[in-house]
Order: sequence, then structure tokens, then C-alpha cells
Amino acid sequence: GTIQDVTEREETQIELTQRNAFIESTLDNLPIGVAVNRIDSGEVTVMNKKFSEIYGWPSEDLTDLNTFFEKVYPDEAHRKRMVEMVMADMASRNPDRMNWEHLRITTKQGQERLINAKNIPLYEQNLMISTVVDVTAQVEAERRLAESEHNYRLLFQKSPMPMWIYDPENFKIIEVNDAAIKHYGNSRK
Repeated sequence: GTIQDVTEREETQIELTQRNAFIESTLDNLPIGVAVNRIDSGEVTVMNKKFSEIYGWPSEDLTDLNTFFEKVYPDEAHRKRMVEMVMADMASRNPDRMNWEHLRITTKQGQERLINAKNIPLYEQNLMISTVVDVTAQVEAERRLAESEHNYRLLFQKSPMPMWIYDPENFKIIEVNDAAIKHYGNSRK
């Protein structure tokens, strides 16, 4: 009986070790950053590589919530606003309010990035799961696209040549420039 108990315990320990390795490997290979904190103390219990990479700080520098805010938001006024907003949203206990977009953060090297973050509270376990994605490149691409669209519209409208845009399927005119209105003598309508 004693040998069987020890063998079962050892088998269970091996299964748990394998399961933990599987979970850690899965977390470390996710394309999003994930961290888990204790709600009451803010202590970090788990942080994957992507979380550290996105925020630009090594995991050993982000050990708890207070340290996280000090490092990631070095400007005191910005940090104060961020802490107030995040804490109020978390205190609401409304998961819909724990979703933030286009937050400006600062890496250890002083580089600014824009991130989207979402917190998932597990109150009964005293845990807060935090996820993060870096949207810096996406926001910059959207800005460049909007700027390009603005420049195109300006060029189209200010061209001295009459121009119009139409739908080739039904030949309906979608837009005309000022020169076309002047040239043809019709209103924009």
C-alpha cells in the first residue's frame, strides 16, 4: 500500500509538472501580452514574454502595480491621470470599463508606444488578468492614411481641371471638384 501511494503521488507530480510546462509554454508563445496580478496587493504572479516586450520593460522591473505605473508612465501628471482612470474603472467592477485603447506608454529606453489593454477580473480568486497589444504601427498607419486621404481630397478639389468621380457600374457621379462645377455651370447637386 505504501509503495502504491508513493508511486501515485510521483505520477501525479509528473503530470502536474508537465501540465505547468504546457501552460507556461502556451502563455509565452501567445501573440499578446498577458500578466496576472493579485488584486489586493498588486503583486505580479505571472507575466509572459510578450507583455514585457510590448511594455519594453524586463519582467523583473515590473514586480507590482505601483512599480508598473512608475516605470511605464514616467511623467508624473500623466501617471496620476492613468492611475485615477484605471483604478476607477477597476473599482467599478464593470468589466466593460476595463478595456482601454490607445494608451500612451514609455519603454525603459524612453520610446513611446500606443497600446490597447484589457483587464479581466477574477474576484473570487483575487486575480486580475491583464492583456495588452501594441497598436503603435496600426495607429501610425491610420494617421498616414487619413493624411493621404486629406491630401488627395485637397488635390482633387483644388485642381484647375474639371474632375469627377463616378461609379462605373451605374455611371452615377459620386463627387465633382470645384473646377467641374464652374466649367459645367451646374451646382454640386
